[in-house]
Amino acid sequence: MMVYVCGLLFLSCGVVMNARTGLGVAPISTVPYVMYAIEGLSLGTASFAVYCVFVVAQLCMVRYPDVKILMQIPVTLLFGALIDVLNIWLFPFTATGLVDGLIMLVLAVSFTTLGVTLIVSARLVPVAPDGMVQTLSQALHCEFGKAKYLFDGTCLCIALAYGLVRTGAVVGIGIGTVVAVFLSGGICTFWGRLLNRRLMAFMEEPANM
Repeated sequence: MMVYVCGLLFLSCGVVMNARTGLGVAPISTVPYVMYAIEGLSLGTASFAVYCVFVVAQLCMVRYPDVKILMQIPVTLLFGALIDVLNIWLFPFTATGLVDGLIMLVLAVSFTTLGVTLIVSARLVPVAPDGMVQTLSQALHCEFGKAKYLFDGTCLCIALAYGLVRTGAVVGIGIGTVVAVFLSGGICTFWGRLLNRRLMAFMEEPANM
């Protein structure tokens, strides 16, 4: 459980830092960010609303009340609260130029991928976007990676259309979005290799005592 909570904290930090780079957010965060930037919702509230839609979409795909999917709702509520606490109280800094924006972007992707690695390693309830990709992969009978590309592409299209319709401009999508796509896989692999054995040993410790 400790590993899982730490994962949520790191993931929340990554989302907040990503939103403050000024270079565009990761594909998975584009829709919540557009709602945050345009509608005046808090970033945590926007994330909670969008992730709840992901939960409903999963339930529609499996066509039965899967407990593991339903458990994503309280996790999403906690995740949204963490995002708001970090965004309002702990991260007053916003990038003002390209250099500090890129530095924040690398840190944001590092925190995000570390959070995902810890959450997956804990083998508990996935956060709603990852759960959505897993369910989509099963429903379409395709590999997880292909479902991930489809999901990210759909999020980008929705965010792009939403921004253009509401403001006449592209919101939340930029060079940082592209960089995040290319960095995420490599950094996630790095964290997985670095932490895999340590995490397994840590989680098995109580059972061996």
